Amino acid sequence: MKVAIICGTIPSTTFIENLIHSLASSGVKVNLIGKNKGEITYKSHLIRNYGTGGVLRNFLLFKKYLILLAIFKPSELSIIFKKSRNKGKSFYHFITKYGPLLWDKPDIIHIQWAREIEDWIWLKAFNIKVILSLRGTHINTSPLADNDLAKLYKKYFPEITAFHCVSDAIMKVGKKYSMDPDNAMTIYSGVNINKMKDFRYTYTGRSKLKLLSVGRNHWKKGYNYSILSANLLKKSGVDFTYEIVSKESEENNYLINLLDLKNHVKFIGKLENVDVLKKMESSDLLLLPSVEEGIANVVLEAMAIGLLVISTNCGGMSEVVKNRYNGLLIEPRSPKDMFKAIKLISSLSDSEKLKMRANAKETILTQHNMQDSIRKFCELYKKSLI
Repeated sequence: MKVAIICGTIPSTTFIENLIHSLASSGVKVNLIGKNKGEITYKSHLIRNYGTGGVLRNFLLFKKYLILLAIFKPSELSIIFKKSRNKGKSFYHFITKYGPLLWDKPDIIHIQWAREIEDWIWLKAFNIKVILSLRGTHINTSPLADNDLAKLYKKYFPEITAFHCVSDAIMKVGKKYSMDPDNAMTIYSGVNINKMKDFRYTYTGRSKLKLLSVGRNHWKKGYNYSILSANLLKKSGVDFTYEIVSKESEENNYLINLLDLKNHVKFIGKLENVDVLKKMESSDLLLLPSVEEGIANVVLEAMAIGLLVISTNCGGMSEVVKNRYNGLLIEPRSPKDMFKAIKLISSLSDSEKLKMRANAKETILTQHNMQDSIRKFCELYKKSLI
């Protein structure tokens, strides 16, 4: 089986990178389509990077696939030419973007970002099956704010071969845009259990509470609400630090300065995944203050390591975090609820915390094991080929 992953960027998100490596480990040939944004080498011979890049790389891609298609697949080249004219795009752009796909033709293309559906759905004409992932913002909020996008989804969703939904909650949202649930499968994000064995939460008996959040600085991550909860902690006399692994924003810096939290709350910039996991090892609580999510991978990794989690009840998070069983679940946009949850979890006995950590790890092993996730993806792919 050969699957082309439409990544967006290469390297991509933790979820997509895990999917790429795990599919290759399972014997699936994986072609990567997207824009190269950083240096990355894929060791597996089953992974081929066809991503676009700088001026020189794009020129070489254009030249190579123009020649190959002209000699061996002139009908495909003719279709690309007509398509580029219809779309008002340059022939150069279309060859660079689609040439590798039509030369090294996959059985399946797996679109990772729903907004890009129109760019790729036409490839069905070449007997290529199209899988679409539904996750987070692209399905939960973007079509609500963009009526044209909502119309686009309703137009093209019936043409999709099969859907991957990151949660049952998103499965329900997909139905609003004419997704056929019989062609959809909920596949939870998986965690590489073997990788997680190298990391473990360590408690050093410190008196200062160490809070952590991880995720891009975007309004949907709800950092303004967690900063307000940090202010409540300060007012109550709790000795704490709160690190946010994300870029700064003017809005949140203003809030931190206004509340005089500079000695407590810090944005520390983006970190590599391994460094995030090290941060988790030495923190006491992971806060997910989001107002919208699919299922946050950072929560899954924290639970696998043994770091206690407080999450808002948004998107599919209630399918992972069971309140007072493997973490705490609170309402979104409520600094007061987050403050109370931090105080509650801090007041638990060591044995109660140990039980919650054990339950969290069991949830990851039984519901978010990477091997199980990849098995389900392969089932979805095979089903789409029938």
